Amino acid sequence: MRIFISYSTPDIHIVQQLANQLQIYGEVNYWADSKLPGKDAWDSIFNWIDTSDIVIVLITGNTVVRAMSVGQEVGRAKT
Repeated sequence: MRIFISYSTPDIHIVQQLANQLQIYGEVNYWADSKLPGKDAWDSIFNWIDTSDIVIVLITGNTVVRAMSVGQEVGRAKT
């Protein structure tokens, strides 16, 4: 199973804990942990979303600051 986590950067510590718990179920991708040097960020992110079985969106107070990026990831997941 492939899992993608969308989140706000200040919440990376929560995402890392969540990803560690989810790894028993399959491959977990999120931008800060899974950067591929030389690749465009959105190409990588959209690829992870498109090939994921599950997309998890972590919403906290910090998400408001990054609402546009999280919104793009959610929109891509919905399609």
